[in-house]
Amino acid sequence: MVLAWWALTVLAIVAIAHTGTELLSRQRTQHAADAVALAWVSRGSNAGTFVANTYNATVKQVEDQGHRVRVWVQMGDHTVSATAQYTQ
Repeated sequence: MVLAWWALTVLAIVAIAHTGTELLSRQRTQHAADAVALAWVSRGSNAGTFVANTYNATVKQVEDQGHRVRVWVQMGDHTVSATAQYTQ
């Protein structure tokens, strides 16, 4: 009985750790996408690409409307989008 309790406890800890790791990975990807979008809209495509490379991320798609940019960025298994807008 005690062994079964310990096994369940270990499985729960492993599941929580895995979920936490996935959440952090997705957060890092979102952070990178936000930074890429801001760089792209404020300084252009070269700056956006440079920021993506700094994060070891890949820009998968860009919708550039001049004053507004939406980018899709991939890091590992996660692909997320971010939008930035230039206002004066």
